[in-house]
Amino acid sequence: MGELKIPKKTYQATILENYALRLPGKLSNYLIRLRFDEKIICNPGQFFKFNVEPTREQEKPRLITVNEENETSQMSDSKAGVDFAVQQPLIARPFSIGHAEVQENTTILTFIYKIFGAGSLHISKLQQGETIKVLGPLGGNLFYLPKGKTRAIMVAGGVGFPPLTFLADSLLKKSIDSIDLFVGATSSLGLPLPKNLSQQLRSNTLSDLSPIFRVIADPKVNFGIATDDGSEGHPGLVTDLFERALADSDPEKTMIYTCGPWPMMAKVARIAGEHGLNCQACLEEMMGCGIGACQSCVVRIKSNSEQGWNYQLVCRDGPVFDADDVLWEK
Repeated sequence: MGELKIPKKTYQATILENYALRLPGKLSNYLIRLRFDEKIICNPGQFFKFNVEPTREQEKPRLITVNEENETSQMSDSKAGVDFAVQQPLIARPFSIGHAEVQENTTILTFIYKIFGAGSLHISKLQQGETIKVLGPLGGNLFYLPKGKTRAIMVAGGVGFPPLTFLADSLLKKSIDSIDLFVGATSSLGLPLPKNLSQQLRSNTLSDLSPIFRVIADPKVNFGIATDDGSEGHPGLVTDLFERALADSDPEKTMIYTCGPWPMMAKVARIAGEHGLNCQACLEEMMGCGIGACQSCVVRIKSNSEQGWNYQLVCRDGPVFDADDVLWEK
């Protein structure tokens, strides 16, 4: 795999943009762009951990019932030593890099994320000009293009889209002949795309969009959208588009990349295997530290051990794995 050792550190980044791509809320995806006042080398497949700073709200004292030495009485919660302050979760959130603009003394990184809980909700409320602490770039094994491969087919689901746009942008600067980039979601609201993207593609006004989306207008890129409910693009699964693209694929020259929900990636891996195609999967798992210390982001990877597999960590040993090596049955 594309193992790479790049120094990671904590940065104080400035927020340039942070907004909902469609309607604000848990069903939509958000785009955030950060400016770093130094040059940071990043590669497709890497991610950053976004720190969630704690905030505390002091509630007014109120009467509560306490039990002390078998005697029940009422007193103010402040006197009882009860702390009712509300504290935001402290676990940092991992976001994959979707686009990188690197200059001599400045780096601008773009991420797309979805609200899954209190931490990502807190991040969605941060405003332009505010700062946030982030740790990265993280990841051990990353995407790579094997020698002799001239066509890439990329299958993304939801927030699995950003690492593949970063990869597509990187491959277009190398010796790639064509890229099929497909993205799917349950409905149009869940697509990690601007609401007016189709119109801007037709009118060729992508210069108004965030740089992360401009790759789809490249002449070498065949871009496709699928929604389960048919509200935008192909009515059905994104893997339908993938299977269609395989009709004229050459196993010797074609490479498959995927990132998104586990069942979708499992299906992509199975179809790729049936067609004799190499596939790399960028896995997404809940993680605490992002550096291999907490051991929370384990996945089962095939090995020569007695049981036929070993646990590996998505943050340290991945996030990119050969799809054939992953035990997809959970």
